[in-house]
Amino acid sequence: VVPADPRAARLVLYTDSSMHGAGATLLDTHNCTVRHWRHRYTGADLRRDITTLEARAVEMALEHFADDLRGHDVACFIDNTSTLSGLITGKSPSFELNAVIIRVRKLAGNCNSLMAAYVNTHVNEAADSNSRFLPAPSDSVVWSLNKAAFLAASSPLGGFLCAAAPSAASARPAPLS
Repeated sequence: VVPADPRAARLVLYTDSSMHGAGATLLDTHNCTVRHWRHRYTGADLRRDITTLEARAVEMALEHFADDLRGHDVACFIDNTSTLSGLITGKSPSFELNAVIIRVRKLAGNCNSLMAAYVNTHVNEAADSNSRFLPAPSDSVVWSLNKAAFLAASSPLGGFLCAAAPSAASARPAPLS
């Protein structure tokens, strides 16, 4: 089930990837809390392309915050349009990216719904700083950036791209409506 208004999502997840690592910031709009997560890439991840790494950031953030996300409507902001397209359509020309997409869509079954939208990289500062192992911006800056992201995504030109989360038992991407 996808809420009629994405702004009704209780949890907002920003993800990012760099050649250094992955990062995410989770905002709980009911409790007004901000949580950060970061992961330094090693081994096989260092050999992946940035589009696949961006999808890996979403995958690892969904795993890391699984307990927080369970049963909630989640808006996920991503600053890579190729990754976003693959996650929404459930497919990509890249075999490696397809494998990550399938895992992400399985993990999305933990949420009541997972909505994905593009965020300009300049507005994605909190997740961006985590992926680059830089100091995170203050919570007040994060909330201000969150407002800017929602205004852009809710504009006639922005628009959320929404998909219902597939059932946890299904490895195949859910059909989009």
